[in-house]
Amino acid sequence: MKKMKNAIFITCMLLSFSLFAQNNSIRNNNELNTGVSLGLGFTSIGGNSYGMGAYLSSPVWGDFFVLDLTANIHSVQFTPSNDTVMHWYNVAPIFVGFKFGGIINENLRVYYGMGANLLFTNKELSKKKLQYGGYVKGTFEYNFNEMIVLFIETGLTEGLQDAKLYGMDGFRADKVPGSPFLSNGFLTSMGIRIYL
Repeated sequence: MKKMKNAIFITCMLLSFSLFAQNNSIRNNNELNTGVSLGLGFTSIGGNSYGMGAYLSSPVWGDFFVLDLTANIHSVQFTPSNDTVMHWYNVAPIFVGFKFGGIINENLRVYYGMGANLLFTNKELSKKKLQYGGYVKGTFEYNFNEMIVLFIETGLTEGLQDAKLYGMDGFRADKVPGSPFLSNGFLTSMGIRIYL
């Protein structure tokens, strides 16, 4: 139910954002910056992993293809096996991949991306220092001016390290009772990107 509420909220936000972009066109398509971009944003994964992300994207090739790197520092909350109180732990999901898409109007760009998710875990949560998996996401960018862009991303990330024959098992906190999911599932992020 919580995931459904999150999905409805994000969908409404994106629709409002799209209408705002269509009604506030300030530049022509040929003036959109397509250089290297750097960004900073807030990220949530699976409803239990929250943090900040730093974004680096290549120049836009052919008006639609971009290489993408995102490094996140997240906090997750779990109760360790030797305690009865929840504690906060840091993990680092790193996304390496590509996105493709294009210009919708004078201010709005939309990309769809996929790639690898490398999750650097905490020794208190997992026996594995590094877990790996994949992600898919959609990115909406609203251009305020030639350099500054507001972006919203939504998608899914899933761990592959303990993949079963017919499905993925997901990133797990295998030292925590019940081996709960760790930075796995519905992905959302929002922030500012600067095109150089």
